[in-house]
Amino acid sequence: MSDSRWPARAALRALLVLAFVLTPLALAATRAGDAPDPQGPQAAAVEQRLWREVNAWREQQGLAPLVRDAALDRLARRHSRHMAEAGFFSHRTPAGAGLVARVQAAGIDYRAVAENLATGRHIEQPAQSALAGWRRSDGHRRNLQRPRFTRTGVGFWREGDRHYLTQIYLRPPRPGARD
Repeated sequence: MSDSRWPARAALRALLVLAFVLTPLALAATRAGDAPDPQGPQAAAVEQRLWREVNAWREQQGLAPLVRDAALDRLARRHSRHMAEAGFFSHRTPAGAGLVARVQAAGIDYRAVAENLATGRHIEQPAQSALAGWRRSDGHRRNLQRPRFTRTGVGFWREGDRHYLTQIYLRPPRPGARD
């Protein structure tokens, strides 16, 4: 066989096979969490705004600012999304999992943990609205101003015209503490 087109056809076949094999793998990686945030940059901006507003208020109260924790951010966002998609508003999921169960299931160690939630419709400034509501509520305000909390996670989710905000407050375990 002296057909000079054979190497080109073989290379084309190899590329098609490679594309056929790699495309499902790339789609699986995207589904596994590498996809862009479906809420877009607006969600991150609301989360950042709430964190900054809470810390500014804490500093006015003579308290140390809270440090954002990526694992807590993911957990807070997951709870906000779950509330939005399942149509509930509670510290407990419809299956009955409360904050402690959700934190433990995420593998996050803690010494103390608490959570504030907010929801609303047609609110232009959800971060400011949530903080204003929390400051007026004794229980929420206690979470905001507890000096023992040093870490936080903030999660925002919008579903249609309704938004959900979750802020988790955490005190990590003592260094060297045993379970």
